[in-house]
Amino acid sequence: MTGLTKVVVEARPPSSLRELIGAERAALFDATATAASELLAGRAVINVNSTAKGGGVAELLQTVLAYARGVGVDTRWYVIEGSPGFFEITKRIHNHLYGTSGDGGPLGAAERRHYESVLGSNVEKLLRSV
Repeated sequence: MTGLTKVVVEARPPSSLRELIGAERAALFDATATAASELLAGRAVINVNSTAKGGGVAELLQTVLAYARGVGVDTRWYVIEGSPGFFEITKRIHNHLYGTSGDGGPLGAAERRHYESVLGSNVEKLLRSV
């Protein structure tokens, strides 16, 4: 592992949504954005996941964080790193959460130790970054 990666997301003004969502929803968005900005003033919202491209989470974060930044919320996005074995374990966990066995591989004590070791390394890097 070479290190935690910070994903740069440029702010996007919510005004670009107005035509798409209409005046009523835009007004609701503006009110909610103002309240969120006030509640989160002086704080950062940290997002951590395993990829910056591809997959639903990465696509969602790219858009949501751009608009959050556009209304003044300090959002940050970091991508963790791990070995291929680590990501096999995370995929197994994901599959089990959704009721499937996936690749049928084990999720025992050895996998837990590996998973926690990789996460621990990423947490140390994340704490130095924030």
